[in-house]
Amino acid sequence: MNVGASSAAERGELLPSRGSFSGGGSAPLAPPAGRAPASRGHSCLLQVCRVFNFLTGVCALLCALAFGMAITVRGEAASKDAYFISGQAVRVFGIGIALLIVLVETEWPRFLSLVPLLDAWVGRGVLQVFEATLTYREAYPVGSTDFHKSLQLYRSAASISLLVCGSVYLLGAVTCIGVIKSAKLKQEQAALRAEAELERMERRKKELERQLGRSASQQGNRP
Repeated sequence: MNVGASSAAERGELLPSRGSFSGGGSAPLAPPAGRAPASRGHSCLLQVCRVFNFLTGVCALLCALAFGMAITVRGEAASKDAYFISGQAVRVFGIGIALLIVLVETEWPRFLSLVPLLDAWVGRGVLQVFEATLTYREAYPVGSTDFHKSLQLYRSAASISLLVCGSVYLLGAVTCIGVIKSAKLKQEQAALRAEAELERMERRKKELERQLGRSASQQGNRP
């Protein structure tokens, strides 16, 4: 019995106590001195940018819908001009650009790594201004009925809304807001990775403590 107790005591000395991990007692892990604990996703700039990403994606979808309605109305028109096929191709291209903007606004890291130019705010702003101009120029229905006038009004509203979003991106690029946002996003991701690693170490520590307890009880039960 004494041999088992001494072996368990030696194992207890080898395993770091809870205080060595958390600064004493059973208190949770404390951040280093002079450093505030990392807050998850509480940056006001990042929250505003995420809301703006959502609004920009909605505006791009509105432009895609305007192109779709223009394709349908133009296709059903009785008279078709010589530029009908090329015009329809341009409108399909406009839908593709709008969907690309939506995908960029999701800020999927793997996709942005493939198109680093669109990760910059200048690239996004230029693309959105181009899409807004293309929407206003090509997504217009031909006709003078109230329905066609409503479609023209919708087309104008969709293009202007995306034009405003693109202008905001260009202004943010000039004022370096995009650079600040990227830096804060990297800090947030680093904090999340550190927090996940800390939780993994805590789980590993608890597993080692349970294994030590079982080993100590087995040593104590030996004759």
